[in-house]
Amino acid sequence: MSFAVGRLLRGQPRFFDGSYVSNKTIPIPVTTGAPEKAHAYEDRLIAQVMADAFNAFDGLQTRVPQRHWIVVDLPEAWTA
Repeated sequence: MSFAVGRLLRGQPRFFDGSYVSNKTIPIPVTTGAPEKAHAYEDRLIAQVMADAFNAFDGLQTRVPQRHWIVVDLPEAWTA
């Protein structure tokens, strides 16, 4: 089983693709709407650490705790 880190953006699912916008003080994760292009994690705990980090980054920007990012199970067809 593989896992991805995702969130809803304007009502549409978005998945972390493994890259960042790096010209900012706080790294901004780049997302894709295509789940087959999502960065796949083999370990749910690692994916959860990434989701927690992205939520912390969002909280630093808004100064309010955020819980937008979650861990999503990826079907095998999307990771093959």
